[in-house]
Formats: sequence, structure tokens, C-alpha cells
Amino acid sequence: MTEEYINEESNHTNGNMVIDNVSSDSNKKYSFEDFNIPKPIGMVPADVPPLGYKEFKSMFPRIDLPVQKIQRISFGFKDLQPNSLYWGDNLHVMRNLPNESIDLIYIDPPFFSGREYNTVWGDNNEVRSFTDIWEGGIDNYLKWMNVRLFEMRRLLKNTGSIYVHCDWHASHYIKVEMDKIFGYNNFRNEIAWCYSGGGVPKDAFARKHDAILVYSKTKINVFHPQYKEYSEKSQRLVKSRGGVSIDGRVRDLARGKHMEDWWTDIQSLQTMDTERIGYPTQKPEALLERIIKASSNEGDVVADFFCGGGTTPVVAQRLNRRWIACDQSRVAIEVTKARLTGSFNGSTQHTITAVPDIELYYWGTYDAGKLSDLSSSEFKDFVIKAFGATRVMNEFYDGLKNNIPVLVGPSSLKKFVTGDDVIEFAENIKSKSAYNRGIITAWQYDQSVREAQDFLRSEGSEIQLINMDLIKITDEKFREHVSQHEKSHPSYKRYLRFILPPIINVKVVPLGNLKYKFDLSDSISQNNAQFINLQIDFEYKGKFRPSVILNKIVKCAEYTFPYAGKHTVVFSMQDAEGGISEHIVEVDAI
Repeated sequence: MTEEYINEESNHTNGNMVIDNVSSDSNKKYSFEDFNIPKPIGMVPADVPPLGYKEFKSMFPRIDLPVQKIQRISFGFKDLQPNSLYWGDNLHVMRNLPNESIDLIYIDPPFFSGREYNTVWGDNNEVRSFTDIWEGGIDNYLKWMNVRLFEMRRLLKNTGSIYVHCDWHASHYIKVEMDKIFGYNNFRNEIAWCYSGGGVPKDAFARKHDAILVYSKTKINVFHPQYKEYSEKSQRLVKSRGGVSIDGRVRDLARGKHMEDWWTDIQSLQTMDTERIGYPTQKPEALLERIIKASSNEGDVVADFFCGGGTTPVVAQRLNRRWIACDQSRVAIEVTKARLTGSFNGSTQHTITAVPDIELYYWGTYDAGKLSDLSSSEFKDFVIKAFGATRVMNEFYDGLKNNIPVLVGPSSLKKFVTGDDVIEFAENIKSKSAYNRGIITAWQYDQSVREAQDFLRSEGSEIQLINMDLIKITDEKFREHVSQHEKSHPSYKRYLRFILPPIINVKVVPLGNLKYKFDLSDSISQNNAQFINLQIDFEYKGKFRPSVILNKIVKCAEYTFPYAGKHTVVFSMQDAEGGISEHIVEVDAI
């Protein structure tokens, strides 16, 4: 049994607590005014707010857009609460999560080290986001971090902890800000993760460690000490003294030594490591295993809002923790999904316990094809919220915006709103609800709507037709509640976009002796974007488990089948705007 420590600091007064006056009601929304600035602690300047704190509302305005459920990946235990994987800006995703709902947060945010190094996946959402981060220098970077750390503190349970992985570029700046956000007395450790390999400078010592800053939310936090083997010299000494060290204390040699805050036993991933999936900032699973074991219990919720290639959720799942993961890159989400399905399904399963399903969600960019699969009621709920209107259960309209009735058209991309639909809607709201103006939102309208609109205007009624276009939304009225922020917040231009899946075309070319070439160069992005990743499952057995999970070439692939006969091959292609689709090819290998 691992001993659980509850840390208590008697000198931690209410004056040094941060946001502790917030209600534990998970549905309560609170404002930045609820934040309590810590009192000064000696010479520590903790009596000032975090950098950018007074600007959070103006710099990062809240926009209430819906979350779209895309997929549920089943592992056969549908009664278990599913884990959650989000694609979108983590700040806005976090704003949709309830207070005090997470036990442990680990994040490995982009280091303040340069745009190109941190742009790993290459899809447009990631590139645009990193452009936002670097503009404005260190101050802008810290404000960008602080508003997210502020949300993370809200999400942590009172016994929760946060680990922030950073390096020499900004770790000292981040610690000062975290002292303000989490409280100086809630600082637990600065872990030095030491490793070797790679290049060295000519004018300085080799920089071969990262800093991992650890804070608890309150003076009480879950912590399980981790242990490592005593040195051979120490073991010989203790054994020679009958199990007692030179200071007179009994030493448990089998358990090992209480681990310090400098870790030298976990190396960074090297080129030939089997864990590697092909991107430079991937962290080893052993590092996350130590962190998760130390600061959470089985069944706890672990979150990573910069999940990258998915190391945190993979390890959390293996250790029987629930998890929430998020990334702004659609490719990162697909790589994470592939690692999870590969690790916890079939012959490579790492655990014999029940595995919860995974639910995939989008925020800010939405799959138009999936929206057309929704029921009429679900589609109306989604569109009304995306439009910035209020949902109303009414026989004649679906919502109100600025006290104007709103009607939502069919969910199908192939169905049109007709002139008759427009006239019927206008007559209903005018005669039965006493409105003389209405708004219709729909994917498409046929040519008769203009004549109907002219007719209704002549009768004193006005219908506004607002067409939700794909990717390049031609009518900005639909997203005016978002676009109003774009002048001062250019990044908001990428919110409330609709994408379509690619059209995958595969040419199968036999090369002899069970070897085949698969040419995908004729595939088409319906979002006018480049293809940036290709995943392939050459031995599909009912669940997509790609053997190739990160291939940025996205032109062709060759494969030698292990035996003659029928094989099912599944391809998944992702374009730079986030569009993704799968295609199945049957091969009779000879």
C-alpha cells in the first residue's frame, strides 16, 4: 500500500488563500472580481495581481459557442463514465468545464523559445495560435499563460495539484506568476528533470534539465511519496549497521529512498525509442507515471490541456484514472486518439481492467457533415447557441435574438429553405406571435426565397436570411457576436467555422510478393487546404488502430502483407483546416 500524505501548513492563513471564497457549486460561474490577491509574505511581492489580470476580460473575452460531440469510441464498457478529448482553444474549452472537477493537472505548454520550434503539427489552427503567443514578447506570453492558469485553478478540486512543465526560457517568470495565482504558500516543488543528449553550447554549460513547477490549490493536497533505490554505498552501510543509518533512523531498503526534487533516472526520448511517435517535444511515459502516481488516486480525474501526442491520457488510463485532454491541433487529437485505441484494445492492451469509452468534442470549429446527422431538436439547439440567440420552445420559431424570432432550417446539407417556408414562418410570427420581423438560419436557400422576401416586405414584414457558409462564411451576420471582437482580437477570426471531410481517393498498385503501393495523391480537401497527416491501419479488424499514426508526407504508402488473401485497409486523412475522413480499401493480396 502506498502511504498517502495530507500536507497541512499551520502558518497558511486565509489572507494567503487565492479564490477560496468561491462556492463549491460546480455550476456556479464566477468573475475575476472573486479573485483574492494574496497578502505580502515577507519580501515576496505577492500582493500584486498576476500580470494582465485586470485585462483578462478585454484581452480574452468570453464567447459562448457550443461544444460539438463528434464521436464515441467504445471499448465495451458503456456504463462507465467516458473520458473526454477536446479539439479547440483550451481557454474556451476550460470555460465550459465545471468548478472543482479535476484532481490533477499536468501541462507542457509551449516554451518561450521561438515560433518554429513549438509549431509541431503544422495545421492552420496551431500555426495561428502560436503567432498570437509570440507577438508582444514575454509580457504577452505571460498574460496568455496567466488567464489559462487562472481557469485551471478554478477547475482544480481543493485537494488538487498542478504541474507546469517549462524550461530556462521562462520558468522563473512563470513561478512568480504562479505564486500570485495559486499562493506563495501553496508552492510545493520545483522539480529539475535532468537528461542528456543533443547539442551543447560553446559558451555555457549544457542546458540539460527542465523545470516542473508544482503547486497545490490549498494547504491540503493529495501526495503519495515516490521512492528510489538507495545507492550501493548506502545499502552496504545500512546493512552493516543492522538496518539503521548513521543518523540512527531505520531504513527500509526494499522500499527505497524518498525521492528528491531532482530526477536523473528518466531520460528524454531518443530517436530509436519505441515510444516515439515522431514529434520533438514528446515526453516519456515514465515521467507522467511518476507525476500521476504521486498526486492522484485511482479513479481521480487527470487533465492535460496541451496534450500534444497524448502521453498524459495514455498513462492516466493505464493507471486507472479518468482523464480530460485538449489540444488546439486536430492532428494532435488524432494522434492521441490513435495511441489510446492502440494501447487499450486487442493484443496490445496494457490493462486488464475495464476501459472507459472516449468521447471526442470540437469547440470553435465544427464538422458540418456531423451536424447534418443530428436530430432536428439537437441541430436547433446547436445552431441557436452558435448564433448567439436564446433557445425557445415555441410552435412557430426556435429561438430569439434581440427579441426577434429565429427559425432554424433543416439539418441536412442537401435540403433547402424554400420561399413557401419563408412565407409560412412570417405569417405565423406575425399573426400568432405579433412579430413583424424574423430571422431564418439555414445551410441553403432556393431561388424562390428572394421573391418571398420581397413579397413579405411589401406587406410590412421582414425576414432576414442568414446563410451558414462552409469555412469562408460569406454572411458575417451569423457570427457577428464573434466578429465584433476580431479588430482587437485577430485570433477570434478562426472561431465559429464549419469544415467538411476530405474526399479520399486511393489507387492500389501491386508490386509483387504481397507488396502493394497505395497512392492517395488524387484525394481532395473540401476545405481548400493542404493535407498534413495520413494514418493507416493495414490490418483493420473492426476498430481503427493505425500502425502509421503520424505521416506528414500524405502522398502514398507501401506495405507488404504478412500472408496471401483478403485484407481490409483503412486510411484516415487530415487537412490543415481540421477536415478528416476515413476510407476503406479491400485488398486480395497475392
